[in-house]
Amino acid sequence: MPFKIICIVILLCCVNLLYGADTVTNRSISPLPTTGRSIWVKNLAGNWLFNPAPEPGFEKESSWTNSSWKQIRVPGEWVMQGFKVTKNTWAGYASKWIIPDEWTGRRIKLRCDGIYSESQVYVNGRLATSHIGGFTPFEIDITDFLGENHNLQLAIKVKNEGFADSTSAASSYAVHALGGITRKIQLIALPPVNIGEFQADTKFDRNYDNAILTTKFTLKNEGKQPVKPTLLFELVNNKTHGTVYTRQILIHDPIQPASVLFSSYQFDIPHPAKWDSEHPNLYTCNVKLLIEGQVEESTELKIGFRQIELRGNQLFVNNNPIKLRGVCHHDIMPLNGRVVTATQCVEDVKIFAHGNVNYIRTSHYPPPEELVQACDSIGMFLEIEAPFCWAERAAVPPSLYQQILVNQTLDMVDFFKSHPSVLIWSMGNESKKYVEYFKKTSELVKQADPSRPRNFSQYEPNGDNGELEIGNQHYPGPDGIGKYKNSARPIIFDEYCHLNAYNRYELATDPGLRDAWGIGMADMWERMYASRGILGGALWAGIDDTFILPDSTVVGFGSWGVIDAWRRLKPEYWHMKKAYSPVKIKPYGNWQNGYVKYVVQNRHCFTNLNECELRWNLGVASGILKPDIAPGKSDTIKVFCTKPTADQKLKLEVIDARHMLIDEYLFDNIVPVFNKQIAKQVASNKINWRYETKNDLVRATAGKIHIVLNNSSLPGLQMYANHMQIINDFGQLMILPLNPEGDGVQMRGKRKDFSPYNHTADNHIITKITYQTQLQMFTIQVWDQYDEATGTTTYRFNTNGSVEVQYHYTLTKNINPRQWGMVFKLPADFSVMSWVREGLWNYYPKDHIGRLSGTVYVSNAQPFSGPAGPLHQPLASWSADQNSLGTNDFRSTKMNIKKLALESKFGKLVLTSDGSQHSRCWLGTDKNIRLLLAGYSNLGAESFFHSQAAEFEYPLHAGSIIENKITFKISADK
Repeated sequence: MPFKIICIVILLCCVNLLYGADTVTNRSISPLPTTGRSIWVKNLAGNWLFNPAPEPGFEKESSWTNSSWKQIRVPGEWVMQGFKVTKNTWAGYASKWIIPDEWTGRRIKLRCDGIYSESQVYVNGRLATSHIGGFTPFEIDITDFLGENHNLQLAIKVKNEGFADSTSAASSYAVHALGGITRKIQLIALPPVNIGEFQADTKFDRNYDNAILTTKFTLKNEGKQPVKPTLLFELVNNKTHGTVYTRQILIHDPIQPASVLFSSYQFDIPHPAKWDSEHPNLYTCNVKLLIEGQVEESTELKIGFRQIELRGNQLFVNNNPIKLRGVCHHDIMPLNGRVVTATQCVEDVKIFAHGNVNYIRTSHYPPPEELVQACDSIGMFLEIEAPFCWAERAAVPPSLYQQILVNQTLDMVDFFKSHPSVLIWSMGNESKKYVEYFKKTSELVKQADPSRPRNFSQYEPNGDNGELEIGNQHYPGPDGIGKYKNSARPIIFDEYCHLNAYNRYELATDPGLRDAWGIGMADMWERMYASRGILGGALWAGIDDTFILPDSTVVGFGSWGVIDAWRRLKPEYWHMKKAYSPVKIKPYGNWQNGYVKYVVQNRHCFTNLNECELRWNLGVASGILKPDIAPGKSDTIKVFCTKPTADQKLKLEVIDARHMLIDEYLFDNIVPVFNKQIAKQVASNKINWRYETKNDLVRATAGKIHIVLNNSSLPGLQMYANHMQIINDFGQLMILPLNPEGDGVQMRGKRKDFSPYNHTADNHIITKITYQTQLQMFTIQVWDQYDEATGTTTYRFNTNGSVEVQYHYTLTKNINPRQWGMVFKLPADFSVMSWVREGLWNYYPKDHIGRLSGTVYVSNAQPFSGPAGPLHQPLASWSADQNSLGTNDFRSTKMNIKKLALESKFGKLVLTSDGSQHSRCWLGTDKNIRLLLAGYSNLGAESFFHSQAAEFEYPLHAGSIIENKITFKISADK
């Protein structure tokens, strides 16, 4: 293909039009050399010297040896390392380096990927550059600051406060100053003639078969002689390692000294493997810069062949309509703040990819390049957001508009626009003043990169005046489905289904709310998936945003992630994984004629299921299916096997095209249970109740079972098995109101614990007790009243230890309850709980608090955790975290129970139910175990999730009746 060379004058005019003149900082970032990278690139990470209040002129004089300079880790935040810098003042960083002899004659660049949020860089005492913006990289040529001296003295003045911080709200958002050299900083040695910028774009033909690869270069002659370089291109398939294309291009017109040449070349690439989030096929474009036949520089760019198109209210990638299953992501490590390693970036992307996430929104700032590279290689779409959040709170002077708003936005675009994983540019988060602040930047982004759609992440879809390619609404609730399903442009909910986070009193009491969240989330996602105009959404949030300061206080917004800040999977992660699963499987009848059938829906955007493996196991039989089901289609599959027994379950695992385990199912009822009903024989030697009445005490005894009724003092009722107490006192009515409170939305280190929100109904007064003494049944009826309700509870005791508790209450006031039911008190040694229940899914991980069956102890050897979780790297899973009420697993509500058992060394209580009741246990302040058997339980009072949760609420009013029947058995058998 022919190429065109644009002269330096035109190029600089275009640069100035886009960016505004900047005589200090080179806005482009040089690609790293590939040959001899260990020689030509020096990572400056490590211990530097730091002074939170450096003396004036420190950058020019070597005064770094006095006691006011301490060591600090780079990259790192100063606050997270115990330093305090006075607001609106400059802190000082300093370090000394020796320039290698091999670098003589080369151009030496200093590349800073992130200094938060305003910096001035001094090289050997001279100001080399200044930069505003904490999340965008910059580069400066420092060669002329070094002279003949191989000694490099770096001094960097850093200020956290300023317009870049206020327009991003990043420090106030994180509840601590983010100041510091927070991302990698490097020295790079390039030859005098070098590649200053290297970018690529791809486009397919009308059949989406062959592609055009467009490459763009900035060639710099920073030497003293004119040169006529040659460029040698090589395109390598990363999977096969084979070379698929080569091309040599001679630059005919010499590049003069101190000149820059912009070059653009197009190459026809036949039948490239496409890149998408399910097939992250990457190629490496190797480029060698030759001068007189000798290699002057080698560099590379990882690319993916993919094309983004907007068609009506749908977004297409490689001619396939997509649906985005997303999360919002923060850079967070509890002890390091917003500083994350390259390894952590890869781990994060893998965690979410395994959770069936295909899209990450980098809220509310551009990410480290390592996260984007991980998305390229693992397979993940990205919405990269400009570093603006609640920006209208800062009054940006017109003189700084270019630096604060335009430069940061376009630096983001230039740095990441060659990455195939980048799908959407977000102009900013929840900021007003679209016309004043973001209209121009949006237009410039379209000029800089017309290949991608833009989005303004907002509460209302018209926050951008309807100008951008994608509309947006945060927390639309179920009503948003009908509102946007036929919208003219795609609508994305890039914050939706906010996890329970701010209702901290509820959460500290019942971690089961995190399991219940899945009910609302799954319901919302199903509606979104079925709506054409809704592109998808990003859960708020992917990860907890909590920071543990050096004094062990905790700050941040809190535990709103599907994983915690230590990267442990929380209960919500499994619900996300199951709801987002691109392979939905349901039974289609029982086993018949040698096989059992299932209906399979393929919700992949790009993958035929014949690329996946459906691995099944049924007893000793197993196999692998690879059904031919296209994306967006459904069909039936057959599992051929010998006839199983009625109690056998079929385990089915789904492995996707990337060899990831993306879903698991466990099916029962493959053959129906077929048992002959045998009439129970009536025993002739029945055990009868024996009664003893004395004053206000009634004692009933039947074998090992012993019941005591006290009509004059508490406890009014006691149940024993073999002389060991099982239940102490009458049940107490609980009508627990919803409670959205949590001491504000942000955690500011004021305290670590929240009082249990567990009180039963108030001011309990028993008005009457009656009882009936029969040979086979001992019946007690209690008339009582509370501030919230009045009614009766009837206890029926059988001689075999089975107990039936039936209550009926009429409310006396309006209450919107979180839970209602009956609470019983058990001795402290009933510390083991087991259960069987019905669940939202037919398979759960073994440590999930919502699993269908399990056994757990009230406590363990782990230290107590506050609302932000452990203060140190935990060794156990999230379910093992605990507070004074017990472990997360023990004290969480188990919804829809079929069977529940609490046991000690000496006795046992076993509840049976039809799946309509819910249980919750905890350790009371008196060290006795409490057991709530609830007739109603909902999703909690998180305000940002309320529109989903409200659909599962049943408010009570004065005159409303609540009633239920509880059946359990007490025994001396463990």
